Amino acid sequence: MKATTRTEYIQAEEHLQTDKVWKFAGIDKFLFNMIIKGTWIFTIPLDVDAMKSALKKLLSYYPHLTGRIKNKDRICLTNEGVPFMVEEKPELSIKDLHNNKDVMKDISAGLTPARIKQGRDALLGIKITKVKDGSVVRIEGSHVCLDGDSFYTMVYNWGRLCQNQDIEDPVLDQSLLPVPGELSKEQCIQAAIQRGWKKISILSVITLLPPLLSGAYKERTSSFYFSPAALGE
Repeated sequence: MKATTRTEYIQAEEHLQTDKVWKFAGIDKFLFNMIIKGTWIFTIPLDVDAMKSALKKLLSYYPHLTGRIKNKDRICLTNEGVPFMVEEKPELSIKDLHNNKDVMKDISAGLTPARIKQGRDALLGIKITKVKDGSVVRIEGSHVCLDGDSFYTMVYNWGRLCQNQDIEDPVLDQSLLPVPGELSKEQCIQAAIQRGWKKISILSVITLLPPLLSGAYKERTSSFYFSPAALGE
C-alpha cells in the first residue's frame, strides 16, 4: 500500500514584524550542519488538529523557528511557517521501528542543513506518522538556533499548549548575551579559564571517538528507556 503524505506550513498565530532578525554568534555558524532529532512513540491515535493549533501558539513564542536564514548570518523573522507532515503507514507497527534504519528514515521530517543555510527551508520540521497500532512524532530542529535544552524545552512547551496549559515565556533577548567583541582571542581564553572552563585534552577526544564512530555508523544513538516510575518523578 502506497503511503499518503500531507504537508502543511504552520505559521505563528501572532504575526511578527518582518524587519526583525535573529543574528548568529560566531560559534553558532559552526553548527549549520547539525540537526537535533527527537522521536516520540505513542500507542494511541493523536489529535492532529489540536497539535497544529497548539503549534501556531508555540511559534509565537519562538519566532526565529518560523523564519528563514539570509546571508548565512541571520534569521529573518518572516513567519513563513514550518512544515508539518502527516503520513499514513498502516502496514507498519510500533515494533517495526526498533533498530530498523530504513523505517527510521521513512519517519524523518527531512530537514536538510544545506537548504536551511540557503534560506530555502525552515529551521524546524515536524512529521507525524500514523502506524497500525499508534502514532510516531518526529521533530527535527537546526542546531544553529537550538541546543539540546532549548529543543526539549520547546517540545515540553508544545505539549503543555496542547493541553491548554500555560508556559513560561522563553528568554530570546539576544542583547543579554555577552559579546566580547573588543577582546583578543587570548583574553577570551583567559576569561573562560577564570570562569571554570577547561581546554579539551587529547585524552578527552580519544574517549569520545568510540561512541562518535558507533553513532555515525549506526546513524542513531542507543535507545533510551524510561520506566513509568521515572517518568512520574
